Amino acid sequence: MKKKLLTMALAAGFLLPLSAQWTQVGGTVKVQPNTLKYVGGDHSVKGTSTMSNEGYVDVRGNLAVENDAKFINEFTSPTEYGQLIINDQSTATGKVIGEYKTPGVTNFAFAKIAMPYIGVTAAEIADFAQITSLEWQNHPGNGQFNRNRWKNPVFAHINEEYSADDLAADDAIAATGRYTPFTYYTLNNLTGNLTFRETNYAGTPANMPHTLPLGSFEAGDASATNYTRNIYGEQLGTYLKDTYVPVDYAQWSTAGEIAKPAGFGDNYFLFGNPYTSNVDLMSVIPTDGSVKAVFQTEGSSFDSNPNDGNSNLNISKQPVKSTYTNGGFTGDAEAFLLRPYHTFGLKTDGSIPSITLGETQKTFEIDASAPSYSARATNGTDSGFNQVKVQLLDTEENQLARTYIVASPDYEAAGAQGNEAYDTNASADVNTIYTLQENEDGNVNQELINSRVYINGINEYKYVGKPIYVVQQVATPGDFAFKFNLNDKVKNSSDKFFFEDRESGEVVEITDDFIYSFTATETSDDRFAIYWNENAKLDVNDVVDVATETIVYKDNQEFKIRFAKDWTKADIFVYNILGQLVHTKKGVNTSVDYTIPFNTSLSSAYIVKAVNENGEVITKKIIK
Repeated sequence: MKKKLLTMALAAGFLLPLSAQWTQVGGTVKVQPNTLKYVGGDHSVKGTSTMSNEGYVDVRGNLAVENDAKFINEFTSPTEYGQLIINDQSTATGKVIGEYKTPGVTNFAFAKIAMPYIGVTAAEIADFAQITSLEWQNHPGNGQFNRNRWKNPVFAHINEEYSADDLAADDAIAATGRYTPFTYYTLNNLTGNLTFRETNYAGTPANMPHTLPLGSFEAGDASATNYTRNIYGEQLGTYLKDTYVPVDYAQWSTAGEIAKPAGFGDNYFLFGNPYTSNVDLMSVIPTDGSVKAVFQTEGSSFDSNPNDGNSNLNISKQPVKSTYTNGGFTGDAEAFLLRPYHTFGLKTDGSIPSITLGETQKTFEIDASAPSYSARATNGTDSGFNQVKVQLLDTEENQLARTYIVASPDYEAAGAQGNEAYDTNASADVNTIYTLQENEDGNVNQELINSRVYINGINEYKYVGKPIYVVQQVATPGDFAFKFNLNDKVKNSSDKFFFEDRESGEVVEITDDFIYSFTATETSDDRFAIYWNENAKLDVNDVVDVATETIVYKDNQEFKIRFAKDWTKADIFVYNILGQLVHTKKGVNTSVDYTIPFNTSLSSAYIVKAVNENGEVITKKIIK
């Protein structure tokens, strides 16, 4: 951690003198934005002193803030806000104040929030949020519906019960138990008076490690007419939003004529960031498929600003989401970077018992597009999928919405997948985009016509040269633009995505950062389409002759190389996932296909390199 922080600070050019100990007895000390204050020992704020932090404070020892002193993490802007990291083996005493600012939340009945403190009561949280006109209920979970319980100021979501407790005023947050710093809390805004812009929350930082329980939980009922209810008598489908199940399914039931690819609410967990710093989820989420999706919830989402590349805090109707496929995560890399007070969710396959957040996950990184995130999440050359991101921009190049199309061998040819994501929040009064679920023949799947697909997966070998329709919902007519971004796997291969505007008749190859401007006066569900490649990819037994390109393809259980017509000899090299050379063959005859003789059971991935007599090189990753 120390090395990581010092490297970041030195690169930025701002570093306060390092201290073994730090004791502040009076006055105000200010840590400027993008400045690191590193204390190798204990940090004490005494008397009436004030520590004003707009940058990064890292304390390796204990933190002590006396009653009349103040330690404030300031919020200056979405890219400049104070963060505090305390070693998870150290002790924190006294209160730290954290300023939390977002745009107004008048469009939300309940605002989601994390509370990274120990000992704070529900009454204190309501007081911080200036909720004064509601009534404490503490309704018992006896299965009886009671509308009055929604007058409660503060709620806490309990994952294993698929419900939110209406807290009693004296319920307090503890390191372990029912209400913890990693619990997902909601603040009641039914009266419309909830104010976040000038709100300060305060408490003793929960700097210790936290184990977030997961496990296996099924939410659905076997009957399509008997919707599952929680312990408060409320139907799950009226408040739970599982954005990984199409809305056209009987969502809160396991029955229905259409087989559900990802049971509604099953293994669906909501949490909060337990720390006073950002958290890197990518460093703790396994990439074996046990975690199927990572997302941040509406009310605490990121919105990438295309003007400066930074991620801005936003009350959003399009929360960031990521789904697992073929060894990596698709969609929004921002889903893995939590800010203080942010909430997030996981959808799993039920096999993973828990994840633990601790020192390794605490970070001062604020940009999810940084290489440390994009390479590990959705951009890596080694990812097993091809992805295009489509952003809808206004005339000022502000992002209004985004959607993704992903081509991978993990997906079925067409139709709803278990690892896609849907936009369940967009209303009819906003300018937005989404895609429509497809059939194998390239037409729209009419059974899923109401499901707005956010991350749309297609089979990279089977759904080729067929349209994925991009719907642009127009609430306010005007001039717009699409901006396209490709992940590294597409950029470094011969595979391509294409874009079609059927109104203008234009068909263009999508390149990274390509922008297409247009005028729209009404919503259209068939004007715009995206295609994956022009023709079927070379696969299995239907490989065709290629005159200008050397390719690697799979024939049943074997991998073969077909050489370009202008190659006469070739040297072949095969490397395993560790970079070790496992096979080589010199002077291969290129007039016939070459079968690669390696045992695919020894590794899950290989790199094949072929070099011709003129030094021309092609490389191809093979995934078992």
